[in-house]
Amino acid sequence: MCGICGIYGAREAGRDLLGRMAHTLEHRGPDDEGHFVEGGVGLAIRRLSVIDVEGGRQPIASEDGRVVAVCNGEIYNFRALRDELEGRGHLFRSRSDVETAVHLYEELGPRFVEKLRGMFAIALYDRTRRRLLLARDRLGKKPLYYAHERGRFLFGSEVTPLLVAAPELREMNRAAVHPFFRFGFVPEPDTLYAHIRKLPPGCVLEFDGERLAITRYWDLSFARPSHTPVDRRAEERLRDELDARLEEAVRLRTVSDVPLGAFLSGGPDSSLVVAYMSRVMREPVRTFTIAFEEEGFDESGDASRVAEACGTSHRVRTLRASQMRDELFATVDAIVRCTGEPLGDSSALPTYHVSRLAREDVKVILAGDGADEVFGGYTVFQGLRFARMFGRWPSPMRSAARAAAGASGKSAALNNSPPE
Repeated sequence: MCGICGIYGAREAGRDLLGRMAHTLEHRGPDDEGHFVEGGVGLAIRRLSVIDVEGGRQPIASEDGRVVAVCNGEIYNFRALRDELEGRGHLFRSRSDVETAVHLYEELGPRFVEKLRGMFAIALYDRTRRRLLLARDRLGKKPLYYAHERGRFLFGSEVTPLLVAAPELREMNRAAVHPFFRFGFVPEPDTLYAHIRKLPPGCVLEFDGERLAITRYWDLSFARPSHTPVDRRAEERLRDELDARLEEAVRLRTVSDVPLGAFLSGGPDSSLVVAYMSRVMREPVRTFTIAFEEEGFDESGDASRVAEACGTSHRVRTLRASQMRDELFATVDAIVRCTGEPLGDSSALPTYHVSRLAREDVKVILAGDGADEVFGGYTVFQGLRFARMFGRWPSPMRSAARAAAGASGKSAALNNSPPE
């Protein structure tokens, strides 16, 4: 994880201001800091060095220096892209994945992002056209905030760099309060700040000092054209293809010049990631789990069984209720300070603590999100399955079941009522 920020505005961009903006992102990139300043335009990065630790310093430029970029994230297919670009005559000065994006922009312009596989928030400055380009990955795994007002443009991986450059941006966006309480977060492009926006996932923003334009280069769609025949391949072939795709996805994400590991809760998502990591990595995977004293919250037993089956180097840290209570406000404050906005996700608390545990041993972590939805890991899905079955029952059976459930609920309520 790195942190990027920048500014585009006459007389605004100086190394002192950029330094103060970047300082707020030091926790995202403790290894290095880099600046580019030219004619009212400035880019800065706080880097967490993962690929080409020594040679991949940013900002990174093209051969002629015409294009300069900073990036938070990782481009997974950079090696294949690099081979293709070198075949076209491009000269690389590093082994960095970010340098691939710079040369790809020289070839394709703003459409270069269509070729990238990865998680990224990129800021790229074309010095010849005096054009600033921001790009965010397809699913928005890496955050990117921006503000445009009074002739200046600010951006950052978090809100804090923008507030350093323009404290007046602290004005609250009251219209975002209702969506926050409804969804637990503020959907893009809005934020809880009236004049600060989030660049939506799968989008490119271009700014030339006057005009700002946002273009969507990718969107998720499950629609199937009516003329497309239904794929009736055998279930085994589909399963084999899914297996191959998951293995490839995990293998690409294990490319690192520093130690890496995985969070392991024992659920479908993290267990799948760890299983495929164990398949593609030569050494035992380092896995990390948070345990709880309360049995209803503790998943460490499931995680330990997965770790044993996959032969991982496993660490567990138990969080006690008293410890969580004593550290609650400091933990919440740290999380909110990093996210820049309130976040209605209670899992952020154990994630924060397991991240602290993992940081003692590794620099990069793989984590799974979405497998519970895809593979039916939530118990609520069992209820949905029963509901579909219930809908096929004859009407008399459904009526009888409702009556029995109602009687059972009434009895439970009476048994649990407080004494008079």
